[in-house]
Amino acid sequence: MGNMGRIAENGDVYAFYIEELGKYGTCQVLDVWGGSLCYILLDYLGEEVPSENDLKEIKPFYKECYINRHRMVKQVIDKLSVPGNYIYIGKIPLVVTNCRDGSYFNDVWQQGTDYIFEERWKAAGNEAQRNYKKYINSGEFVRIKKELVKKNKDCLDNDLYKLLDDNSSLCGFPCIISADVHGYSQKLVNLIKTSPLLHSLKLSNTEADIVDLRGTGLYNIETDITGVNKIMLPEETDRLEIYGNIKKQFYIYGNPVIKDKGIILDIHIKNIKEFPGIIFKDVKIRELNIDNIKELDIEIITRYFPDIKKISLTGSPGIITNIHKMEFLKNLQTIGFYDIFGYNDCDVKIFGQLEELREIDFYSVPKTAGKYIKKHWENRLDVLSVKSMRDSGWLADNIDNPLRKWDGSGFVPAAAYKRSFKCYKDTKKLLLNAENSEDVIEIVRQYTRNFNELNRKYGQFIETEEREDIFMAMEQLYKECILGKSNNNKSRNTTKDINITLEEVLNVIEENKEDW
Repeated sequence: MGNMGRIAENGDVYAFYIEELGKYGTCQVLDVWGGSLCYILLDYLGEEVPSENDLKEIKPFYKECYINRHRMVKQVIDKLSVPGNYIYIGKIPLVVTNCRDGSYFNDVWQQGTDYIFEERWKAAGNEAQRNYKKYINSGEFVRIKKELVKKNKDCLDNDLYKLLDDNSSLCGFPCIISADVHGYSQKLVNLIKTSPLLHSLKLSNTEADIVDLRGTGLYNIETDITGVNKIMLPEETDRLEIYGNIKKQFYIYGNPVIKDKGIILDIHIKNIKEFPGIIFKDVKIRELNIDNIKELDIEIITRYFPDIKKISLTGSPGIITNIHKMEFLKNLQTIGFYDIFGYNDCDVKIFGQLEELREIDFYSVPKTAGKYIKKHWENRLDVLSVKSMRDSGWLADNIDNPLRKWDGSGFVPAAAYKRSFKCYKDTKKLLLNAENSEDVIEIVRQYTRNFNELNRKYGQFIETEEREDIFMAMEQLYKECILGKSNNNKSRNTTKDINITLEEVLNVIEENKEDW
């Protein structure tokens, strides 16, 4: 059962295990004041926990990767308890005296991200490192056919991809670190292999039966799996994100490295209930993230992903069943439920059997379960967050409410949420009765004006996420009311033949919104 680590003191040195590298990193607490502390990463990365003797000549860790130039990593944390999975090594004189200078705030302790990026940077080789540093701020251009492309371009996008032919190389673009293209082809694989720093791929409209990425050195892969039968991963894979429609059988092929260290799997598939179509070959999943959940049986999770250490489930909103089966996830360290329902206080008692549990993050969950977690797990975990606990009637009222996450949000005033939700419901009624595209345009204009007024009245609360929510809410209204996809709208004929596209509707919002 989870327990927080010791209380930090000045000079303390700790080791922590980095799953992706299979090594231990280290840090030192530099300063403790009030309820906060500042710590620094140390230049030790090894397969064994360092001894006190190893610390005698230890120095700060410096970031050199990409745009960094000999930069120390110092973080401020608003808590004095050290994570339970950190290993206390000993106390040594401070490696630097300017304790808080140049530090940045983080709400979670270091888990090795800075080491990981530095190791990837080193693996690219000296020539790739020199060329990146040389050209990252360059104003030079490369001519391809009749087009001029910036030499310091950081992404192989679709425009550049189309300009290149089958025999091309990315050597002329030493700063490319990612690719975002449409369609899988051997040309794409060959190009990725010519760029030593290219580590992330976003692949849409895949249109291939087999996606073979072996030998590319990719760490992060996001791909549309519609129509795909097999995907073959490189040894370096750390994260795989899949979306689209699963075939009856979809194979994910790994290798001994991936089977040993495990990868992060993100599943963005609407209304997914089971995983019978996904077949893993030499792949272990250490972290599982699923969103767009409507219904999900936890027994399926325990059957397909028995080794996971972290699980994040996001509903739309969603119902889970057989939560008691989580007792079989013996390695589980982190649980995140967001807009997830179908359980109560008695059900979450099962968490007490998870001996490795370190973090619980609940947002928009049943009130009885949330209150039990807050009461029984306080001061027993590294991270405990329970927000927006919902009563029994909330789910019924918000099942189709795209603005539901504003309810109880710390960023949206309660009154602003209530009026926003009323605006959404009123707009839906109006759109259901719209007779032509002119009616729709005027209704959308008024929808936008309402949010302009609310934003002015309630202190400019509409920022990036809220803006996206407003657009997403209108997209949902368009599908339900204009396309007639809602079950409640099947009998209506007045809106089915309105000739207006979603893009035109969203453009009305874009043209009429004010400063958000």
